[in-house]
Amino acid sequence: MFENRNLKHDLIALALFCVCVFFGVSLATYSPADPIGELIRPLNHFYQQDVLVYPQSDTVENACGNLGALTADITLNVFGVGAYYLAASLLILDVLLLCRRDTSEE
Repeated sequence: MFENRNLKHDLIALALFCVCVFFGVSLATYSPADPIGELIRPLNHFYQQDVLVYPQSDTVENACGNLGALTADITLNVFGVGAYYLAASLLILDVLLLCRRDTSEE
């Protein structure tokens, strides 16, 4: 069972699993009222927080903190409901990597 295991591939699959968990939790606990704050110089020209949300929260309600609130807000603004599909697709890919299935099979 363990003779075909590769440590490098297993570590990549575990890192992808951690990203999937972070991404899923940040999407599940997304609140548009979370304060994002000012972004660093080049990013503040591309992204502006929604100012139509009232009342604006004083604290971040996202379970993953500021980074989770920012990640969920950007992905939901860019992909819309497709952000949940992206999270599910990454999780399926990770399960296939952990099970040692070929991802190019039909």
